[in-house]
Amino acid sequence: MKLSILLTILCCFKVSASVYAQKISIDVHNAPIEMVFAQIKKQSGYVFFYKDNVLETSKKVSVRLKDLDLKSVLEACLKDQPLTYEISGKIIVIRPKVDVKASSGSKLISIIGRVLNERGEEMAGVTISVKGTETRTSTNEQGFFSLGKIDDDSHLIISFVGYKSLEINLDKFIGITRSVKSGQTTGSVDKSGVLSLRVVMQEQVQVLDEAVIISNGYQNISKDQFVGAATVVKMDNIRTLGEVSVDQMLQGVVAGVDVQVNSGQVGSTPKVRVRGTSTLLGNQEPLWVVDGIIQYDPQPAYTSNASAGGTDFASLRQIAGNAISWLNPDDIESLVVLKDASATAIYGSKAANGVIVVTTKKAKRGPLSTSFNFSTSVGQKPGYGMFNQMNSQERMQFSKEMYDAKISFSSPILKIGYEDIISKLLNKQITKEEFDIQYMKMERQNTDWFKQLFRTPVSQNYNISMGGGSDNAVTRASIGVIRQMGEARGNDQLSFSATSNSTFKIKDRVTLNFIVNAGSRTVDGFWKDIDPFNYAYNTSRVIPAFTDNGKFFFHEKWAGFPSTVYNGKNSYGYNIMNELASTGNRNSAKNFGGNLDLGVKVFSSLQYRGLFSSNTQDASTKSYGTERSFFSTSLRGYEYDTVSPNSVQEKSSRLPNGGVLYTEDISTQSYLMRHSLVFDKLFKDAHRVTVQSGFEVSAKKMTGTYNTLYGYLRDRGESFVSLPTTYTHELRATDVRVNDLLRDAYLNQRVVDRQNNFVSAYGSGIYSFKNRYVFNVNGRVDASNRFGQDENKKFLPIWSVAGKWQIANERFAEKLTWLSAFNVYASYGVQGNAVEEVSPYLIATFAGVDPYFGQNILTIRSLPYPGLGWEKTKSYNFGTEIVVLDRRLSIVFDLYKKTSNVLSSRNVGYENGVSSGIIRGSEVENKGYELTLNLEAIRHRDFSWLISLNGSVYKNRLLDNGRGNELDDYLDGTVIKKGSSFSTFYAYQFAGLDPKDGHPLFKNFDQRTDDPSKYLIAVGKLTPDFAGGFNSTMRYKNISLMAQFAVSFGAKKRLPAIYNNREITPEKNASRDLINRWKKPGDERNPNLYPSLPGTGESVVYIPTLNGLLSNAYDVYNLSDARVADAGYVRCRQISLNYEFNNKLINNLGLKRLNIQLSGTNPFLFTFDDKWNGIDPETGFWPARKTLNFSVNANF
Repeated sequence: MKLSILLTILCCFKVSASVYAQKISIDVHNAPIEMVFAQIKKQSGYVFFYKDNVLETSKKVSVRLKDLDLKSVLEACLKDQPLTYEISGKIIVIRPKVDVKASSGSKLISIIGRVLNERGEEMAGVTISVKGTETRTSTNEQGFFSLGKIDDDSHLIISFVGYKSLEINLDKFIGITRSVKSGQTTGSVDKSGVLSLRVVMQEQVQVLDEAVIISNGYQNISKDQFVGAATVVKMDNIRTLGEVSVDQMLQGVVAGVDVQVNSGQVGSTPKVRVRGTSTLLGNQEPLWVVDGIIQYDPQPAYTSNASAGGTDFASLRQIAGNAISWLNPDDIESLVVLKDASATAIYGSKAANGVIVVTTKKAKRGPLSTSFNFSTSVGQKPGYGMFNQMNSQERMQFSKEMYDAKISFSSPILKIGYEDIISKLLNKQITKEEFDIQYMKMERQNTDWFKQLFRTPVSQNYNISMGGGSDNAVTRASIGVIRQMGEARGNDQLSFSATSNSTFKIKDRVTLNFIVNAGSRTVDGFWKDIDPFNYAYNTSRVIPAFTDNGKFFFHEKWAGFPSTVYNGKNSYGYNIMNELASTGNRNSAKNFGGNLDLGVKVFSSLQYRGLFSSNTQDASTKSYGTERSFFSTSLRGYEYDTVSPNSVQEKSSRLPNGGVLYTEDISTQSYLMRHSLVFDKLFKDAHRVTVQSGFEVSAKKMTGTYNTLYGYLRDRGESFVSLPTTYTHELRATDVRVNDLLRDAYLNQRVVDRQNNFVSAYGSGIYSFKNRYVFNVNGRVDASNRFGQDENKKFLPIWSVAGKWQIANERFAEKLTWLSAFNVYASYGVQGNAVEEVSPYLIATFAGVDPYFGQNILTIRSLPYPGLGWEKTKSYNFGTEIVVLDRRLSIVFDLYKKTSNVLSSRNVGYENGVSSGIIRGSEVENKGYELTLNLEAIRHRDFSWLISLNGSVYKNRLLDNGRGNELDDYLDGTVIKKGSSFSTFYAYQFAGLDPKDGHPLFKNFDQRTDDPSKYLIAVGKLTPDFAGGFNSTMRYKNISLMAQFAVSFGAKKRLPAIYNNREITPEKNASRDLINRWKKPGDERNPNLYPSLPGTGESVVYIPTLNGLLSNAYDVYNLSDARVADAGYVRCRQISLNYEFNNKLINNLGLKRLNIQLSGTNPFLFTFDDKWNGIDPETGFWPARKTLNFSVNANF
């Protein structure tokens, strides 16, 4: 539709008599009618409105008119033309002349209309279609539309994403010349038979939007034609201030999607599961698709080699982000979660874990508009009032009780707290008076580690976007900046994003959509051995942070490995603030990508679609510990700057100078080319056939390096000093040894050069009969280079079939006016997965040069697996959808079952050179049901209340097992056992307290066995049985109040170890729970008491393995069922108060829209088990972030 409007429309339904009387003069000969319209517009101020093809049959105009009124001029110019006109306000609508049908009593009429929202704003891009036909149009930037030659008894369907669809029966307006209102529509017919409509659309504000169109990333399918389990989420309804990642915002929103936030640290990535776990070794996250393009994680999975220095790249990449970390939520329009085989089959082997399709915002036709969004968030730092830990007075008394009870330690104690001063008193190093003075000082110390290590963070989010255009070209561009401060000092995130989305229409046949995305993300975290929350929670408050003169106070701490230095020691000074200043961990990522989406209308029912994309991601991890850090000091073997150059100590040190630097640099280039043909046609107003067929080629190349570098001098221009190749033995200067840090550096140097290529052919077909019965079939064949030369395994056929019965569209349901929709659907399909981390070949890596023989060293990274093939998943889904009471209530219920044949890992003999290998033979079953309920409890112009509930019940078990299990597998929840649920973990069975000394006792320790399940007990699953959410939105006029909750129950987790490192050593704090412990015989009869303190007697136990495994009873107690708690919770995700300013108040300020919002994110948490004592069961330790937020959204 084309609109020749250059002036703003100030009046829509009033006609000024003075303008009608205005005199117009025109003198033209054989002039195009467009030129005549331009002259009339110039002289009268009226603008013309007509469709593109209306003027194609017009004739040239030759007239000489002088000082005539507008109506006379129009009649003269349109004389002998196949056109007529109507004046509506300041608009002249040009339309074809109407003919009457000769074969029936109904007439063909023309319609002009305007669509507004409830605030009186024009709505551009609204779809108007004639029910039962292919006739459709859309509104222009002023909200106008027109239709010609329409049966006067037709029904119009008016729809727009985010608004309630309307159906207008034209019979109610035909033959009535006065204005008539029907529902949200007002209409009247003029003398020439033209119907004028004024339509007001109501916004659909429920969380789970009832979308008219479902995008699966390959095509847009109307909801009536779509068959499968999918949920559409409008981004505006789940936007959570204070959070910057869309995956976190999905928590508690979509049935079947379980989102678990594992840490409150800024930049950490949540765990997302769609309908359970379908693979044991491969990526378990869902596939993310943005504007039709598959997104990849910026860094690959990596398992480090054994290392003397303890390099652990996995721990350094906790804040590295995932496939969509670069995406700014302010640029997202909507998300579609595809769950079953029918919905995901078109993605082939990449979609076994579900698919989340993201559609970004696009420009709307009309003049240039600008949108500015700003939000700020203030976080809450944790404090001791949230937990049940001892203060310094309680901790000193606790140590005194340990001393009085003659409790001994298994190793020398550190010179800290009560244990230090009592030792000095006994050794006569201090007097009793000095002891008392130091005791009182320590008792009052009460260091607030949370205050020292945490802060009240303030974060900001800025986003500005501009968009607009004509019928033939629209563009939207946006820039976003996010600065997020974490509660822990040193934990920050800074993100920049820029995007451009342009659509060009060439004639009526070619459409080009060009998208460019660019962004960067930098997250500062912590060195691998530093956890501020863990330190503040577990460190004794007797220890001061600073000395009396304000300098760092260093307390003793045991090193992680023995010293090689002459006359060295194994403990060194430690101060957490010094560690934060001397170490660092920065993850950076940059991305740039472009997509070109080409659409060509071959003819009315056949379209060609082409999609071409190129994306580049550069990710780096840089983690370091300088020479002043505790880690480097431990490697050096003496405190920094305490020995002389060339001294005996320096010569016996492995790292005499500098610190250590770990780097990881990965670059990923991905390409995609897709060609398809789409056939869509309605036959005889009953049979609709949609067929899509195409092929695509995709490639992902990942290159990069991992490095461990010793001798790092950060403060000297980030230079390096060479490591000594040898060092002398600490006792014998003649005993020269090879520096094992050199080999460690070699072992942790790695070059990544990985290429994954896929070639796929796909097709889908949809058939519907009278919009009652819908059948869908999808097929795809993937070819991969992951399986070596085995031609039989390179190709995998993936397919699905589905059907839907739309009962409400049956004739017998027409009288059920309360029933809006009643659908029953089912699907079945086969999916596949290629585990990228597994290779069919033996893979060996270079491990440096042997220092003794000078030969290259090769180590085995993975054993060959010539039988490697695709993992396969069979999926069933049955569902129903009911919408009743004028769409006030909608219920969606799905029942599903997935069975997957997967790869697994098992331990192998040492003679193989590695500890584990890959085998096939494990089978996983996921089944469950999902329920989504949306209720519009109150519907009124000034007041509304929307309630949304969703819940999912998961049942997961292993049907078959091809691998063996070790004791650790049972304890940590990775056991693969037939008949058990995945993530089932076991615990030792606590049998009470020993009457003699109060030590913990355990069941079934009297007989040795090779089956740990004989003496362990299954205590639960780490993943929940139920996950869901509750949302409530109440609106009174321009004010709305929204509350969102996430619910999880059925999971169990271990409580934090109450006996740290078997013993309560002086540097550790302790729980107040230990005040209630066994102290004397007879206390064991109280089931609420904890075991006596370690060291009160022999605390060694033998775990009944075949060979007998010596362990400490208190370590076993920490892993017993007594230390397991219900991990269920109800979390308030956010509470927000929103105010939408009235247009009359802000229009004078040049604003189209102004909205302010005040909200709280994660304001409170209710746990099902009191044992947690303030610990967050979801994160396990570091609590989820709590923020108070304020935002302003303005449109210009």
